[in-house]
Amino acid sequence: SFIKKDKSKGYWTVEAVKISDQRFLGFVVEVTEQKLAEEALRESNALYQAIFESTGTATFIVEENTNIAMANKECITITGYSSSELVGQKWTHLFSPEYLQKMLMHHHLRRQSPELAPNKYEVKLVNKQGELRDVIIEVGMIPGTKQSIVSILDITELKHTEETLVKLKKAIYTSGEAIFMTDKDGIFTFVNPAFTNLYGFSADEIVGKT
Repeated sequence: SFIKKDKSKGYWTVEAVKISDQRFLGFVVEVTEQKLAEEALRESNALYQAIFESTGTATFIVEENTNIAMANKECITITGYSSSELVGQKWTHLFSPEYLQKMLMHHHLRRQSPELAPNKYEVKLVNKQGELRDVIIEVGMIPGTKQSIVSILDITELKHTEETLVKLKKAIYTSGEAIFMTDKDGIFTFVNPAFTNLYGFSADEIVGKT
């Protein structure tokens, strides 16, 4: 590197050719633009890597051939696999076989007509321990490439909670015992069929009243 007259930094390459015992012929080529572009690329890659790792969501980058090119540290939380175990492997081994045909169709369609492929949908993931997990995946193409970036959100516990609430609601609704709910002011917010049968009023006549 060298400092130019205007105090800016420059770069060159120097090649010397010996033409006699005491004489050399020197060639100097300025490569400032190339070196600055390389430095900018390194800085850009470092920034991208920092963002990729700190996203807080399991995220990986997928090649057109379905190989995983990059995977952040959050992936181990959901998949059970470390980044080094995922990189170079095909993403297809991470999901339940029943979803693969449709997922592969989306994968190829996204690279031909991105607007026709869904960018978010729910599937089942198979983690390293062989457990099935309910997940939502969100996929987007990286502009100017055939790579896609995939984020995974585990909703297994939420799904279990929803299923439990549905079962509880069904049990209350079909119970032979009169069951009701009120707010803090004693106004009815819910009554089950057994309650309406007991008092002879319809639910519409009871809900909203004290």
